[in-house]
Order: sequence, then structure tokens, then C-alpha cells
Amino acid sequence: MKSFQLILLLVVLAAAIFLITFFKMYVHTPVRNPAVVKTSTTQAEGPILQLHFYSTHYPLEFTETTAGQPRQVIEPPEFEFDRDAHHDFWFYNPNNEATRVGLNKKSCTCANVFVFVAEEAERKPLTELAVAPLLNLGLGNLSGLTQRAMAITSTAVIQQEQFALQERLATAAGKGGGLMDKEDTHGVTIPAHGLGIVRLLWHGKRKISGSIQPETLTAELWFHSKPSGAGTNLQVRALLLDSTRMDRTEASVQSLRVGDAPRQVVFRCWSSTRPRFTLTSTLKAEPLYGVEIQPLTDGDEQALRALGGSVRSGYRVVVTVRERSVDGTHRLDLGPFRRRIELKAMDGNEEIGNHLVLVEGTMRGGVRVLAPGGRNDGVIALGTFAVRTGRDVTATVEADKPGQVVKIERHPDFMEVHLEKDASASGRPTWRLHVKVLPLKVVGDLKPDRSEIILRVEGAGDPVRQVRIPVTGTATQ
Repeated sequence: MKSFQLILLLVVLAAAIFLITFFKMYVHTPVRNPAVVKTSTTQAEGPILQLHFYSTHYPLEFTETTAGQPRQVIEPPEFEFDRDAHHDFWFYNPNNEATRVGLNKKSCTCANVFVFVAEEAERKPLTELAVAPLLNLGLGNLSGLTQRAMAITSTAVIQQEQFALQERLATAAGKGGGLMDKEDTHGVTIPAHGLGIVRLLWHGKRKISGSIQPETLTAELWFHSKPSGAGTNLQVRALLLDSTRMDRTEASVQSLRVGDAPRQVVFRCWSSTRPRFTLTSTLKAEPLYGVEIQPLTDGDEQALRALGGSVRSGYRVVVTVRERSVDGTHRLDLGPFRRRIELKAMDGNEEIGNHLVLVEGTMRGGVRVLAPGGRNDGVIALGTFAVRTGRDVTATVEADKPGQVVKIERHPDFMEVHLEKDASASGRPTWRLHVKVLPLKVVGDLKPDRSEIILRVEGAGDPVRQVRIPVTGTATQ
């Protein structure tokens, strides 16, 4: 049995035991000389009448350890950022008199607290929904069950009908109760043997950067009267998540050389809250880059769960980078390259995620660019310089074969670029590349993909190829 099914089974079992007790006490069996449930404390107006909650924490916390088995850790439920969500806590009044419930305080993350009371006709269907799962647990003959309860054996049906009942309580008018206010000293009246829910409602507000955020929501209730001192604390532990997440947004294929086989990197996109969604890429069929969207593997799901949260649906995105196209008509430019790929996640007509991933690497072979300071990664780094003066540097371009010719193909408008043939002790064709950022032409950071110098290499019997040289730096006032 999967851990999720086990957790669900424990929750349903706990709810069933509570409601069977209630069912036997207040639905099937007439009450004779009933005793009022009270605390040891009394007030001038009489005994303090309390409510009973089947659980005051969500998820349920099991602290005992089964013999020979580790304690079951129940992960908090998952909700999406920027969406309203709620959890309902079931209660009943075991007393033969009405009592009241009100709000002392709530956590700042809990937007509102509501209380709704079930009419007497709705108590029996709720109990039937709770006891039906016990038939699947092999607990023997449970006498007194209605034909309807005997017929309900699907956990999915049980959850659906319980949810429907909760929604009827929360939306129907005239059922009593409603919004709870800590300034209200009167509270909400719960009739004798009344059954209902306290709903904690919140909005998934993002407080920290990142795609996952633990959250604890609390509400402190009072029973009978506000000064009585009796009450309980309700708590919801939750994980707030993006609708879809990426395991990473950047990946490198490292270095490619002429004749190398295609390289691949894998990104994973998944959802902890959506049972299904579609994922598409804006990158269409290209000679040198390819994107294939595949189902997650078991290994993928295991790795993603380690990042926090569950995996309800998702995909692996395989990006392929080729040194040359299959037909040989296109070749990757020499030097560093960065390729951005946009991924769009849709749930029906709703866009639930827009992710930008970056694939980078360096294409090596035939020509090298040696920048000032000994850098040989093909990048010319200008550092920080004044806008009013600009900046100029000289790099070295070296080819492997005699007869190769290097020319300037293009460069940004805010630069002056000159190429000068130079003698080399190694005997290889060598050029000096003079680069000048013009004064008062650019402010701020130079973006590598917008500040590139493109050279053209030809001759020596090789196909024409381009050399891409990113220029980085920051122009300050």
C-alpha cells in the first residue's frame, strides 16, 4: 500500500471511530437520563459545556509507535500560492443543552474563521459515510448499519459525499453560525447534540522567495462563554507551493568539439497540486537544438520528492544540443553559447506556469580567443568602468591551421572593433582584436547575449564557421 493510501486510511478510520460513537449515542439509541458533559470548573450561570472535536490538528499527528514499526510521518497538505484554501474541523455538542463557541484569536496568516451547524437531518448521512470504510477493513459484522451505508465501499465516493455535505453546511443560509469575530463575546450557539464544522480559511500569500513555503495556521476558540477559560486550539500545517515547479532552470552541456556526438540535459517540471497538466515548449524544430517532453520516470519522481512536496503529475524535458545538424548544413558557433527555452504549463484553458530554462556550454575547435588577464573561456570581461570614458581592451585570436582567415562579421553599435594580423612564435595564424566601448553610449550591465562580437573563420579547406565572443562588464555613472 502506498504511503498516501495508508495516510488516507488512517484519517478515514479515525473519523469513522469518532462518528460511530456519535452515531450509537445520538442517532440509533434513545438517551435515557443523559448526563451533561462538563468540566470541573463551574460559573455562576452553570456548568461549562464543551464541544468535542474529532481532531484539532490537520494533518492528524500520530505520536505512538507501533511495535517494530517506525512512527508514521504524515506530510502537511499542499496548497497553491495566491489562492484561497480552507480546512474544516468537525465537532459535536455531547451535552443535553445548547452551548456557545467563539473566537479568542487567530494567526495572522488565517484570514477568517467560520462555524456552521448541521441540521438534525444531516447527522445520519454523515455517520453513514464515516462507518462505510470499516467494511473494507475486515472488522467483522457491524450491526445497525443502513442499506445505504453497506453499499458505500469506495473511499473516493465517501470523500466526495463528505465534501458535498461540508459545502452544503458552508453555503446554505439559515443554518446558524457564520463568520467568527474575536470581538464578539456572545459567540455562536450550538444546539444540544449539534454537529457542525469550524472552517479555517486563508489565502496563500507568498512571504519568502522560492517555490515552496511551510505555513502554520491557528485559531484559538472558547466554549460556553469567553471568560470561562474553556476552549481548544485548532491548527493547520500546510505547504504553499507554485502550481508547477522546475527542479532547475539552468544546465550546461560543458564543452563540445568538432565531431562530437549530440549532448543532452534534462529538466523536470512537476506539480504537487494538479493531478494533470500539459507542457509545451516555444522551441520549434531547429537544426542544432531540440526539445522532447516525456513522462516522468520512477527515478524522476523519487528525486523530485526529495526536493519537498509530493509529485502528482509532471514531465521530463530533454534538451539536445548538436555540434552540427544531421544534414551537415548548420554548425554551432565556436565559443560560449547560451540558449533560452520557454516552457508553458496549462491546466485546460488555465495557464498555471511559465518557466524559462537556460542551456549553456562552449563550442571549441579551430580558433581560440585569449582575453586579457589570461582568460581562455572565450569571454572578454571589461569589469567596471565609467560611462563618460568607456573602456578599451585587446584580446588575442589564434587559429590552428595555416591559411585560415578571421574577419569581423558584426558587433554592437556602442563598440568599435578592429582586427589586426599579428606574428606568433608558435607559427599559428594570430590576430590582435581591439575592442573599445564608446564613451556615453551604454549604462549599466552589458548582457552577454546582447554584447557579442561575431567573427567569421574560413579557409584551409574547412567549412565557414562563426566565432561568438561575449563581452561583459558594467558601465557606471
